[in-house]
Amino acid sequence: MSNESNVVWPKKNSPFIFHDRQENEITNGVTICAVPTGIGENSFKCGVAICNPQDNFNKKLGIRIAEGRARKSKKYNLIRATDFGDLKNKIKTLTETKIKEHNLARTERKA
Repeated sequence: MSNESNVVWPKKNSPFIFHDRQENEITNGVTICAVPTGIGENSFKCGVAICNPQDNFNKKLGIRIAEGRARKSKKYNLIRATDFGDLKNKIKTLTETKIKEHNLARTERKA
């Protein structure tokens, strides 16, 4: 997904945090937060924070934004994963989707 990534597996009832440091014309980095829902062992609500290219990437700020979005998340950001690898793949797909939406919104604002 990118050249610099790191993953922190959550402690019990803690959010899962994933940073994807992308530096291009669309984003300067992405932070994803997956919060266990309590509905099942492998069920997470996800939030995504995308850093604009003109901003400095800040992990702490990204975590705060992504976690807030995850905790207030709508049903469509609910992810069910069978294991860690499955969760990573689903987060990757969600991230790519959110980056495309972010880029489309930026393009429409410029027009």
